[in-house]
Amino acid sequence: MAGGSLDLPVVDLASPDLKSAVDAVRKACVESGFFYVTNHGIQDGLLEALFAESKKFFELPLEEKMLLQRNSAHRGYTAPYAEKLDASSEFQ
Repeated sequence: MAGGSLDLPVVDLASPDLKSAVDAVRKACVESGFFYVTNHGIQDGLLEALFAESKKFFELPLEEKMLLQRNSAHRGYTAPYAEKLDASSEFQ
């Protein structure tokens, strides 16, 4: 990340080449873990509402978020630093 910006891969779902889109998603997940999706067909209003609700949730105190702790189906909240996704990482 240079100069405060982040250069993320972009996956365009309008592409008629489904394999190419799938390959782009896989590559983005493996190389950076994040990506932008364009031409997804989701209305701006719905996206704005989703981000507003997400912001409200993450502003809650940790104790409230932990009431929705991840279950056996891997649905729910996981506290910061509770997962180690990269086995090679020495970060604690």
